[in-house]
Amino acid sequence: MFLIVTPTYHKRDKFADLLFEFLGTTWPGHPPVWFITDGNSIRHRNTIRIKSENWVLILHDGLQQLKAVFPGLAEVFLLLEDAYPLWPCEVGRIIDAEKAMAAGSLNCVVFTPFVWGPPERRISTDKGELYEVPKTFLYYSQLQPSLWKLDHLIQTCQIARQRAISDCWRFEQIVTDGHYVSDYRWPTIMDGLFRGGYINIAALKKIKMSEGLRLKRKLVRQLLEDFPGHIFLRIKNVLNRRINRLISRLVRA
Repeated sequence: MFLIVTPTYHKRDKFADLLFEFLGTTWPGHPPVWFITDGNSIRHRNTIRIKSENWVLILHDGLQQLKAVFPGLAEVFLLLEDAYPLWPCEVGRIIDAEKAMAAGSLNCVVFTPFVWGPPERRISTDKGELYEVPKTFLYYSQLQPSLWKLDHLIQTCQIARQRAISDCWRFEQIVTDGHYVSDYRWPTIMDGLFRGGYINIAALKKIKMSEGLRLKRKLVRQLLEDFPGHIFLRIKNVLNRRINRLISRLVRA
C-alpha cells in the first residue's frame, strides 16, 4: 500500500490539520498521510520538518526519510495542499491505477481536474483508461494529484537539484519517462484551493459537505485577511491586459 505525501511550507501548513480531517470524508479509509514542511504549525504526528525554503530539497529529503522509515515502500501518492479533494473521491479509480502501475512500466499516474486529450497512447484498466503523457508536453512532471513510484520521484528530485531547480513550477517541466494521466477527473477545480497566492473563491464554493465547514471557515478568514492584496492583484492584472492591448494596437498602427 502507498502513503499520501503532502509537501507544503510555513505559509500554508496552517491548513494542514483541517485538510487531513476533511480527507477522512472525501477519501474514506485513505492511506496514512505524511506532511513535509519547513514550518512548525502542523499538529499531525506524521510530519517531517526540513529547514529550507527550497521546495525541491524539502520534497527530496522528506522522501528519503520516508524511505528509511519504510524500506519496503514502493509508491507514494503526491497530494499538494491546494489539490486536496473538495468532494468525495472514487477510491476504486485510485486503486485501479495503482494496480496498473504495479503490473506495468508506469512511473507516474496523474489525476487532473480537467479532461485530458487527445491521447497519443492509452492503457485500458478495469475501471477506465490511462493516457501516455507525450514528452513534448511542457508540464511533463505536472504536480496534479499523482501516484508515483517512490524511487522515480526521488530520481526526478535529484535531476531537479542537478539542474539547480528549486521551485515546483520548473520541477513540472522535467521530462523523464513512464508518465500517464488517468481519465478520472480529480474532485477539485482548476487551480485548486489557491490561485495566484490567494484563496480561490471558486474552490470555496465547492466545499459543500458539513464535514468541511471548519476548513471552509478558516479559508474564509484567510481570504478576508488577504483581501486588500487580492484586490490589488486583480486590478494589476486588468491594467496589464489593457496596457498590452494598447501596445499591440500601437504596433499594428
